[in-house]
Amino acid sequence: MSLFKQQPKNQEATQNFPVPDNPDLRSQQANESGDQQNQQQYFQDVTEYPVNTAPASGTEDNLYSSSSNSDPIAMPNSAPVPNEQAFPNVNEWQATEEQLNNLEDQAGNLKRILKDQLLNSRTFYNQKLQSTTVVNDAYSADLQQIQQINDSLKRWFGTDAISGSIAFDSARKYFIMSENLFTDTDQRQNNMADLNYFLDDYGILPTMMTISYDEDLTGKWQDYINAGIVNPESNLINIYQYFQNENQANTPAALRKGTIEISPHARVENDAENNIDRIYEGNSLIMRVVKDLNNHPAQIFHYFDDILLSLDHLDVQGNNLLTQFFDKNDAQHILREHYYRLDGSLAVIKSFQDTEPYVQVMNQANVLVQAFNTEQDFIAWWLVNKILDEQTTIILPIDSPILPILLDYPDASYQVIPYITNYHKQEALVDKLLARNLEAGPGILVNDQQAQLKISELTQGQVNVSVVSDTNA
Repeated sequence: MSLFKQQPKNQEATQNFPVPDNPDLRSQQANESGDQQNQQQYFQDVTEYPVNTAPASGTEDNLYSSSSNSDPIAMPNSAPVPNEQAFPNVNEWQATEEQLNNLEDQAGNLKRILKDQLLNSRTFYNQKLQSTTVVNDAYSADLQQIQQINDSLKRWFGTDAISGSIAFDSARKYFIMSENLFTDTDQRQNNMADLNYFLDDYGILPTMMTISYDEDLTGKWQDYINAGIVNPESNLINIYQYFQNENQANTPAALRKGTIEISPHARVENDAENNIDRIYEGNSLIMRVVKDLNNHPAQIFHYFDDILLSLDHLDVQGNNLLTQFFDKNDAQHILREHYYRLDGSLAVIKSFQDTEPYVQVMNQANVLVQAFNTEQDFIAWWLVNKILDEQTTIILPIDSPILPILLDYPDASYQVIPYITNYHKQEALVDKLLARNLEAGPGILVNDQQAQLKISELTQGQVNVSVVSDTNA
């Protein structure tokens, strides 16, 4: 039962409640009745609008009614089924959308191609300007080209502060410098392999370069080739072997063959288990010869009054390549190292005494050529004067102490490319590197795109940055 019932329209609502006669109230009721009649007449004028003008039934008009007690509600007639001929190509939007998606993909690819082309062109014209010594019409035209390229970068990419890639030239000679050939299977070998494969994509066959003396260098180099770390056609240069082999191609074999001379009164005792010969004069040990697996002398220890005096390092042909001299009061302290050529002349002298230069370079007549106080100065002098020229590019790790020397070397005509293998661990070195003027150089190598983006941001795109991809990824 409804709490509130709507009275039938033909029944007075105030029949049970007499109300005193009020002229104002009568006037208000008359106005309301007239408004209702006018409103009903207004909607009837609209032929489409359904207006019920029939008198109300005696049944109560409840807000909520049971469907079981009422007739089904008549729904308006449904709209007519559209004629397909009036809507041609109704489903072709799908094909159009697919075409638009394809156009977006094509536009993205074209923008990537355009970006590479613009950056490569800018690198070309920048290098062209750097090699120009005269400001003329051609110089001005190149400047205009760079400006047009920067305008296009701004238009399509919002900025011209974008680093380009390093322009590699297969006509140049490339060197990769490393302290040594590392035999441990760690990240350093992986970085070396990645770099060699990266350069191979540009048709570049680099020459490997090491700066530490290593008796096993030849064997390690073969291991690198067998492991696929370097191209089998690559060459290897070592700074000490360079001076030892300098001008030695025509040295007679008789002079190159080393011999061990002992006194007729000397006594040799063989230690077959350890492959060692001990040589005595009387009761004093004067020599200890350590032999290799082929029973050839590899190291000769010399003694004086039973105290270690020196140590010779021989190659497989018996040539003495290095002699180390020891402090008689401390056998662990090396006083001096002599590096020999195949003809027996001194090539390099290294001294660990404060009263002598650290490195001395000698000619074949044992005449001093150059002296240095540090190993780094010696290496840099060798590179600049013996190896590098205007057609060479050297790649070396950012943590190499040789890098700042080569970058600051006066009147240098070679190119230097630093190689950053771990940006996060080497960030302090990167900051020092970027503090230099690197805009005139070829650029920087990194091993991930995040480092590339960071350096591009820090340099405002003024330094080229290329990514050496991980071949194991």
